Amino acid sequence: MSNPNFIDLFSGHSAIYAKYRPTYPEQIYTDIKNYLTKDVKVIVDIGCGSGQAVVDLAKHFKGAKVIGVEPSPQQLEQAPKMDNVEYRCAKAEQTGLPDGIADLITVATAIHWFDLDLFWKEVDRILAPGGVIAVWTNGTSETHVLEADKIYKKFFGEILPYFAPQAHMTFNKYKDIIFPYEKNERKITIYPREMPFKAFIDYLGSWSSVQKYLEKDPHILEQTEKDMATALKLKDPRDPVTIYWEIVLLLAQKPEK
Repeated sequence: MSNPNFIDLFSGHSAIYAKYRPTYPEQIYTDIKNYLTKDVKVIVDIGCGSGQAVVDLAKHFKGAKVIGVEPSPQQLEQAPKMDNVEYRCAKAEQTGLPDGIADLITVATAIHWFDLDLFWKEVDRILAPGGVIAVWTNGTSETHVLEADKIYKKFFGEILPYFAPQAHMTFNKYKDIIFPYEKNERKITIYPREMPFKAFIDYLGSWSSVQKYLEKDPHILEQTEKDMATALKLKDPRDPVTIYWEIVLLLAQKPEK
């Protein structure tokens, strides 16, 4: 099943996206578990891309079935296969899943691409009473080395006009998202993560905005890598750095009937 009408900015570099997108902090899944008030048998991860969150969900909820929903066939081709996971090629607003199937719905760095009016209707249709929806995104990322962060912010300013308008919801830390359920909460946490510096640069290269900007200036990523490495006093791009990731997590629970 294909969906020609959805906004597709990732299929053209789906292999890059799958390879270089980092996993999310373990604490996200702990926070979700702590928010739940009922057992989880079925999880639906909507806008699952190439399966980054799906893999984590399958590991953290071992007794549950995880259904990844993604409209891009190219993205799904990159998604890992696991025993308790299935994938569906469908839009977020029209998953084709049965009513009330999900005990938990998750959306990892994707809700800003959705038609929210239609999406909330679909959430309410497939989410079981008492079920939870968890939505999260990456916020800012910093090295806490002043000169390196200045270079990164300059790079970000250059590519900012190349982001799709929907992506600006992430810059606003999802403040514009209003859940249809009264019980909800929002939290922002900074997670330090050590990783090879080159992996961070490759992550930046997986952004759709950067892929578009590279058509104008094919050297911007290479120059940013060089300048940041100098500021961080790295001898090798594979040397580890600590990146301080901001994660915005929104949680809401559907009322019991």
